[in-house]
Amino acid sequence: MRSIYNIGLVVTFLLSFYAASIAGETPKYVGAKQCETCHGNEYAIWSKGPHAKAYLVLGSGSNATKKSMDFYKLSGNPQEAATCLNCHVTGGGASGEPVAKSSDFAEGITCERCHGPGSLYSSAMLRDAKKYEKAPADTVAEWSKLGLVKPDEALCRSCHTYGDFNFSEKFGKIAHSRKRDSEEPISPKN
Repeated sequence: MRSIYNIGLVVTFLLSFYAASIAGETPKYVGAKQCETCHGNEYAIWSKGPHAKAYLVLGSGSNATKKSMDFYKLSGNPQEAATCLNCHVTGGGASGEPVAKSSDFAEGITCERCHGPGSLYSSAMLRDAKKYEKAPADTVAEWSKLGLVKPDEALCRSCHTYGDFNFSEKFGKIAHSRKRDSEEPISPKN
């Protein structure tokens, strides 16, 4: 009986050590291809949508790009302007530099721009695949502590700042998640 108690103590200690080591880590970007590993359907929808082309648009010389450059009073190459990169690539912060080497600007706006850098929560999802199938609230809360973000209107509006941006309409056009056991898309309110 005492050996079971000792094993329990050791397991508890190791789990708390593991949790503490993760808690101190900063999530890093892993790239859309990593997400595709488990989320192939979602990746396919994203890759055909406007967010996947967000960086390329900056180099297209389109009227929209020119208007945005004028609006923000910018000159030069928009694919190098920090103001543009902040919203047109995943990992393009205020300095315009990638947050992680794995952040590929050519991918445009990837899963992680909306769902958070995935290095920690994607590992947890792979490790806890059985929990993921049922996705109980406590598991989702655990992943949130590891950087998983549930996108909402405020997140979208952090980049979609001008024009007549209708969140519900636009969200419907890029919706790619499905509820378990259903083909109904998750609404922006879920």
